Amino acid sequence: MQTAPHHDARVPGRRERNKREKRARILAAARALFEEQGFDATTGRQICERAGVATGTLFLYVKDKRELLLWIFADDAERILARAGRSEGGPVERWLALFGPFLRLYARHPALSAAYVKELLFRPDRPPELLRLNQALRDAARAVAEDAQAEGVLRGDVDANEIAQMVVGQYAHLVQLWLGVGSIGPRQVRTRLARGLTLLIEGVGR
Repeated sequence: MQTAPHHDARVPGRRERNKREKRARILAAARALFEEQGFDATTGRQICERAGVATGTLFLYVKDKRELLLWIFADDAERILARAGRSEGGPVERWLALFGPFLRLYARHPALSAAYVKELLFRPDRPPELLRLNQALRDAARAVAEDAQAEGVLRGDVDANEIAQMVVGQYAHLVQLWLGVGSIGPRQVRTRLARGLTLLIEGVGR
């Protein structure tokens, strides 16, 4: 008696594989077009043509072009956070190691990153995926604070979540000044971030 072939639920079926492959093509096409001609000048039709999918297929995946931009950076952020681990040094060095890959990513694609920051700041309906990644960044910053508290470097009577919020807040503010306002450059971001985190440590240190 023959038995039905075993299906491993962890292995994606053909439909799911096709969906992922099409998503990857759309992301690659959108990223290339945004970098070549700018976010505002790129149309959904152009993205579909470059990706080799039917016109309108894009909007089966995202609500609009803005969400696609956030999608692109969410993919980048996932890869960065997946590689984030415990680094050497004190809490300031560890926080700088956490934020460093993001700053380098933005420096490689400043125009596209500026469009992303603009959407991040002024879009009222942020996709759940973006909110999840923002929380992951705060969690990583909190883990550094908790390690420092366990090592006796930071005061234990200050909530590690509050410390993480202040740390991420400094980082986000400087990125906004750089990419959102244009009042400082990437080198100033790192210099001022290191200074601000050092002052924070002086306030909540032992």
